[in-house]
Amino acid sequence: MTHNSSTIEHAPEPAFSETSLMTTCGDDIDFALEIAKEYLESASESIELLQSAVESRDAHGIHEVAHCLKGSSRTVGGFALADACQALEISGQQADLSSLVSQHSEVLSSYSLLEAAMQDFCRRRAA
Repeated sequence: MTHNSSTIEHAPEPAFSETSLMTTCGDDIDFALEIAKEYLESASESIELLQSAVESRDAHGIHEVAHCLKGSSRTVGGFALADACQALEISGQQADLSSLVSQHSEVLSSYSLLEAAMQDFCRRRAA
């Protein structure tokens, strides 16, 4: 059986890859916990900045914040959020304001899932 590559669906990225974070942190749990907590603080601020940029339809601001959030999310294992940010970043770069609402909603949804997963990771691993 052959598959047309355009019809093959890939599994969605997980909200959070604990393995990826641990690898990034050299399997040092204390360092991973510190990075996770710092990420959650800075990501929350980025989400607020992104909300303001979307509300004001500031394509340049959307591009900048989405780009930064994409990179930091990928670093900590938040691949689904990073992917959502990448789509929003491209729309901001191209000033495609028609796509912003749905892409912003995807970023918020992905962030909520990542935030919950990382908080759970911090609770479980800090014990």
